[in-house]
Amino acid sequence: MPSPMQRALILLVEDQPHVRRMLTRYLGGCGHTVTEAVDAEQALDCLERARYDVILSDIHIPGMSGLDLALQFADEAPHTPLVLMTGDPDERVEILGRRSGAVGYLRKPFPFSELDETLALALCSIRRTPDTGA
Repeated sequence: MPSPMQRALILLVEDQPHVRRMLTRYLGGCGHTVTEAVDAEQALDCLERARYDVILSDIHIPGMSGLDLALQFADEAPHTPLVLMTGDPDERVEILGRRSGAVGYLRKPFPFSELDETLALALCSIRRTPDTGA
């Protein structure tokens, strides 16, 4: 019987070291492979080198706002679901995040159960391009 959530290759974009370590440790313990990026430049470099199943990104990161980065992700990895997270209580930020193409939105601090649920939904939303081979 398959597990409730498939194992995924996740790009985690988070500038706060303690949050990044905690999420990496938790996600790795769930069987996922996590690549960490601390800013927008590093995240875009990661996207040039590998393909990810999910991008999990903070909204407030150095180098570029997470919302601008979300638009860049849409160009660089259009079939990769994006989950945004923030500690900002402003509801307008969530609206802008969802408009940027995010399939999920987490408000920090969030329980791991909410992260699991959001990632499962993101993985279900992966839209693969049709195979054009014979």
